[in-house]
Parts: sequence; structure tokens; C-alpha cells
Amino acid sequence: MSKSNLGIIVTSSVVGLIPAILMMFIAWSHNSQDEIHRNGVVDWAYLLTIGNSWFAPVFLIVAAIMLSLRAYSNRDIRCQNCAGKMKPENGKMWRCEECGNVVHK
Repeated sequence: MSKSNLGIIVTSSVVGLIPAILMMFIAWSHNSQDEIHRNGVVDWAYLLTIGNSWFAPVFLIVAAIMLSLRAYSNRDIRCQNCAGKMKPENGKMWRCEECGNVVHK
């Protein structure tokens, strides 16, 4: 696993944990029908289901956004003549690696 993928996973996990913990705390605080805890016994399956129902979608959405942004920023510039990969030569000039076409930007 590359460092950038690990960074995306860690960031998405931290961002996903924030609403998950917040919603679990709110469910614990508003335990009006004794669904979460009763007489010192905690229903961990129910509480963790609430947390996971917030963690999973937030994690997936944040990871998808970060992966899309990384893919967009790392996209290749292609030659209009042969669709070869363009390589920067100096400040405003790009040269195609396959056909040698030069583009000034």
C-alpha cells in the first residue's frame, strides 16, 4: 500500500469517526426507551450499529472524493496528434514523447 493510499484511508477514517462518535453519544444521551442501556447493561450491537451507519457512508464518500481529486491532479496531458504522453521541457513548452510534437502553453 502506498503512502498516499494510507493517507487517504487514515483521513477518511478520522473524518468518518467524528459523526459516528457524535451520533453514538447522542443516542446514548437520548435513551428514552432504554434501547441502548438499561440497568447498567449496554446493548453494544445496537450502539455500534448506529455508529457504523454513520462511519461507513462518510468514510466511503470522503475516500471517493479524495481518490477522485488525486486522479484528477495526476492526470496525463496527451498529444492531439497521436494521443502520446506530453512531457514538460521548460516553463511553457510541452513535447510529445512519441511523435515529438511541440505545444507552447
